Amino acid sequence: MDKYELGQSDIGTITHEINEIRLDLQLKRNNHYNDVIICGYVYDFCKHPIENAKVVFYNKCNKEIGFVYTSCEGLYVFFGVKLNSVIRITVNKKGYYKYCSGMMCIYTKMFKYNMCLQKKCFCSKALISGHIKDENCNPIKNIPVYLLKVCDWCCNKSIFRVTNSNEYGQFVFYDLRRGNYIVYIDNPKFEQYTKQIDITETDRIIDVDVELIKRQLKTNMCGYIKDDFGRAIKKAVVILYRVELNDKLIPIEYTISDDNGWYSFDELPCGKYVAKAI
Repeated sequence: MDKYELGQSDIGTITHEINEIRLDLQLKRNNHYNDVIICGYVYDFCKHPIENAKVVFYNKCNKEIGFVYTSCEGLYVFFGVKLNSVIRITVNKKGYYKYCSGMMCIYTKMFKYNMCLQKKCFCSKALISGHIKDENCNPIKNIPVYLLKVCDWCCNKSIFRVTNSNEYGQFVFYDLRRGNYIVYIDNPKFEQYTKQIDITETDRIIDVDVELIKRQLKTNMCGYIKDDFGRAIKKAVVILYRVELNDKLIPIEYTISDDNGWYSFDELPCGKYVAKAI
């Protein structure tokens, strides 16, 4: 660090009449002359650099002096501590335990200090977070959600976890290792939902937006075919028609009555119907 700040003179003009000028400069003393440059790297235990970690500096009274953030290479540089000061350093990074140094006396103009952070245990596993909504974006509560685990070598599926959506339609599966999973929902009011998730790296949250489509309710239609005397007519051809809005009849399927005159049509969606027989 230079002892004086960079100074500048006034503008001087040299002409044919004046071929010598005098430019005096008065230099200001650099207030940071006795400041120390503290630098170093922040790594994890595998010697991987940790980016955007907050490095905070405190004096011997535990008052904060200042802070900086690490670069993509894990490098930090701080300028603002006086020579022969007593300081301590802390490092904070989400997903890691906080690092705190002891008190250190800074006795050189260039003080190098590397730090190593330990990863929190839960960050070695992934988390699946989901939101369940209907077709109108309304949250759906109390929906059972199954997490299936897919076997790597035989592709068999088995139930790994089960949870329910809360009043906001939210659900969470946590503490998940690498592997293939399927989010599975089977509710009688909605169409079946599946989503495959391949967790290839941990220390992350996988967000899943689930839109459940209302299941179209279906029912059965049945009856007897009889003559004027109430006797069953077997092998009658029964034709089912759907009634449109303009009362137009659209034939959709047919069947044959049994020996008792009984006929039935299964799994019909909601609507108006007419049966004809011959």
